[in-house]
Amino acid sequence: MIGMQSLSVELSDGAFSREIAAARTFGFTEEIESLRRANLIRGGSLDNAIVLTADGMLNQTGLRFRDEFVRHKILDIIGDLALLGMPIMGKVVAERSGHIMHAGLMSKLLRCDRRGILLICRLSRAAWEQLQKIIGHMLFDQ
Repeated sequence: MIGMQSLSVELSDGAFSREIAAARTFGFTEEIESLRRANLIRGGSLDNAIVLTADGMLNQTGLRFRDEFVRHKILDIIGDLALLGMPIMGKVVAERSGHIMHAGLMSKLLRCDRRGILLICRLSRAAWEQLQKIIGHMLFDQ
């Protein structure tokens, strides 16, 4: 049901509220019990989450957007990057990302010197290449 989804959105003029904020989190029926045991879905319901089954979804109301899954992934990365406590001045590109990848990126960014919008980091070659793909607007110096 999820398939391959992509979306490019410029977050200006209320686009976040119109295009991203209403996207619900999603998960699979087989994950529900382990998430409950870990206290990770205490406020979860079919009103604020999409629950996928082998045959489709449990929600009777359908999707809010035809590409709601990618919109929620964008919401996740916006929320995670907001924890940096500084604005991202540029473009963020993510592919198959998730909270663990976002946390790794933020950890690297927080260890960098901040000089205006220019970040100079000491990274391995592989990490440098990965960050270039994810955040093409910043300069990462070896």
